[in-house]
Amino acid sequence: MKNITLVGRIKNINNINKFNKKDGGVGFVGSFVLHDSSGDIRIVLWDEHNKVMEDPKFDINALVKILNGYPKKGRFDEIEINIGRMGKVLVNPEDVDNKKYPKIKNELLKIKDIKSSAGS
Repeated sequence: MKNITLVGRIKNINNINKFNKKDGGVGFVGSFVLHDSSGDIRIVLWDEHNKVMEDPKFDINALVKILNGYPKKGRFDEIEINIGRMGKVLVNPEDVDNKKYPKIKNELLKIKDIKSSAGS
């Protein structure tokens, strides 16, 4: 699969990291989690695509449209969508019905209410 188009809301934003490329240059990689009614997926932004993360509208619950992404296995063997040279991230796209993507509700827990899901 390639040239994937996705629409969803930003659920989580991760840091942008700097790294040394094999050719001696410097690269940047950032990521965020995209959510829709079917679940969550990590979106990985390479180099100049990280600039979208500087947009003041790029925030938790913002509606985004991913164009020309490609799937790849991530660090933890989960599929993620990468945005490379041909890809694009649009914040608050005009051609998407905002009402079809309800805002994500964050539920806060008190520390004393956290329970282990393991065994007991």
